[in-house]
Amino acid sequence: MNCMDRRTFALTVVSPAAFSTAKAKGPDLAKLWADVPHWLELACVPGAVVTIVENGRVAGIHPFGVRRAGEAAAVDSETIFEAASLSKPVFASAVLRLVAGKALDLDRPLEQILPLASDPRAKLITARHLLSHSSGLQNWRNSRDDKLEFAFPPGEKFSYSGEGYFYLQRVVEKITATPFARYMRETVLEPLGMTRSSYLWREDPASAAPHAYRGQPMGQSKATTGRQMAEIALEWKKPVESWFYEDVERAMPRLNRPALPNYMQPNAASTLMTTATDYAKFLLHAFSLDAMRQPQTRVNSDLSWGLGCGLEMAAGRQWFWHWGDNPGFKNFFIADAKARSGILIFTNGDGGAKLYQRIVRNALGRDFSALLWA
Repeated sequence: MNCMDRRTFALTVVSPAAFSTAKAKGPDLAKLWADVPHWLELACVPGAVVTIVENGRVAGIHPFGVRRAGEAAAVDSETIFEAASLSKPVFASAVLRLVAGKALDLDRPLEQILPLASDPRAKLITARHLLSHSSGLQNWRNSRDDKLEFAFPPGEKFSYSGEGYFYLQRVVEKITATPFARYMRETVLEPLGMTRSSYLWREDPASAAPHAYRGQPMGQSKATTGRQMAEIALEWKKPVESWFYEDVERAMPRLNRPALPNYMQPNAASTLMTTATDYAKFLLHAFSLDAMRQPQTRVNSDLSWGLGCGLEMAAGRQWFWHWGDNPGFKNFFIADAKARSGILIFTNGDGGAKLYQRIVRNALGRDFSALLWA
């Protein structure tokens, strides 16, 4: 299936004229909103939603396109997207809450709480290493034959690791004696008013479908896994939200998937399901999380990593950011905590990174090293 032609796409786009841009300063936002439908067509991305935050408030949520190519249902502010790695900063906020409450020490070796592996380097890993991607662990294992490996001793340098975040998820379960998905709902999502968000997949007709690079709808592995887990939950008479890691591990053979973190749900690194409205609430909360934005690990001459997000100094201001990259979903946010302003973009297509890069440049009126590196 090829991309929708421009005329068909234009008929399904929610008109950006519904959003006030009369008082916009700096970049021409009115022109930006007029251009986005054309860019979606060129990038073969069926739908996107752009959230603008200014002065500590949501200044506008701008949806474009459709939830699924070839269908009429439009994206809106309540459309559910896979947040992908935008799951990580939300989880990091929960970890920092435990640190603030003295339930977790950022620099205590986690081996003392939950042993990971026999490798001596595993005994040195701390929560600080995991949150700042300096543990030395690989990003993911994808095959049953893949072994847990270290590229370098913990704390030596930066190397992005989803495996590390999943290990920290297990530590949080151990400390709190609460299943991860429930803990996140009760301590982060519900208190922030993120009532349509969950680290577990849920059947919802308002969900956006993932799409490949040329705009074709693609299978959603998380949905398949989620449905299978729901069936097992009925058999076990134990809701999925009540499952600990050991329950998920026990279910994996039934799902015909390796018992490896990359395939497991819930997953602190990648399985948050959320809406533009909900995630904007987290972004506003993140302005208060000073610890998250303290540089921990140097990425390159322009970028570093804090306790849960990327960091960049630009024009004398510190920006914090993160990207999300799941099959069929490409997302991004970047924000200035001092100005309490920023931008959040969700897309439902594999071409979404090119799209959000162009939107960010035009909305904020500058280039960012984070976009070039990410």
